[in-house]
Amino acid sequence: MLARFTSLDLAFGGTSILIVVGVAIEMIQQLESQLVMRHYKGFLE
Repeated sequence: MLARFTSLDLAFGGTSILIVVGVAIEMIQQLESQLVMRHYKGFLE
């Protein structure tokens, strides 16, 4: 019975870790694209 609750906690922990990693990767990609656009705007002007 304890193992069942432990595996349930691990499942929720794993899911939340995947969500956090996905959000972090998306934020990094958006930040990089904004930096690239800023660089191009400065280059064109």
